Amino acid sequence: MSGLKMGDGIMEKTAENITLDREWIKLMMEAKTLGLTVDEVRLFLAETGGK
Repeated sequence: MSGLKMGDGIMEKTAENITLDREWIKLMMEAKTLGLTVDEVRLFLAETGGK
């Protein structure tokens, strides 16, 4: 990481990624609780454009 300075957005992006990862984990756990398979989740995301 040489040449990086504070304010380059690295920490902000890392914090954002952690938040998104936690949200994805929560959503996948909810899908599992509902009995959805990984393939069903993938199909849903593909059909809805991931929105």
